[in-house]
Amino acid sequence: MIKKHSKIQWSSLMGEEENEFHVRFQFSLHRKMDYSLLLDEFLKRLQSIKEDGKRIVSIEMEVENIARQDNEVIFDFSINAFFEGECTEEWAHRNIEAALKTSLVPFNWMRIGRR
Repeated sequence: MIKKHSKIQWSSLMGEEENEFHVRFQFSLHRKMDYSLLLDEFLKRLQSIKEDGKRIVSIEMEVENIARQDNEVIFDFSINAFFEGECTEEWAHRNIEAALKTSLVPFNWMRIGRR
């Protein structure tokens, strides 16, 4: 198993309560694609989640597994997202999924679920 880790924090909560949500993100890409900027692209999309005082203040992403099969590479990510503001788990998962689907990455397929 190949394991990599990337973490970004760009805001302090300044004593505010934070809500933590865990997401499992799996997707497939063509084998010949350049994967070097995947984490940056996903973090950029996740940073855009803001609505009525709710926003992500910290993201931890870890690649738990990378598997090569025929002409595709399958990635298994673990995402921990910390939000400020009142938000439900359903709202967080719906917005994380919507943000990742707007990515410029040409997925063969993708699945997003709760961990």
